[in-house]
Amino acid sequence: MILAPDKIKLDRAITHGINESGPRQAILHSVFEFANATGSHLIVEGVETFDEWMWLNNAGVRKFQGFLFARPQLNGAKAIYFNARELACQQ
Repeated sequence: MILAPDKIKLDRAITHGINESGPRQAILHSVFEFANATGSHLIVEGVETFDEWMWLNNAGVRKFQGFLFARPQLNGAKAIYFNARELACQQ
């Protein structure tokens, strides 16, 4: 049996404060390697701060969910695009 999920979602319990937590970073790296090896899409949930997003983006993550981008809505939201430089200046 081969385990090859389409998507893997990393819970916000791991994402929260990942930019300052070596153990959480190690978990992310392991899950990221597994996702790449199986051809799965890694989606990181619970991204709430610019620092978390910046660390994750630099680690190679490309799919995010969290309050940094949008609050949950009953019928969903359109795709959100933002200027990282502009966001960095606000911090």
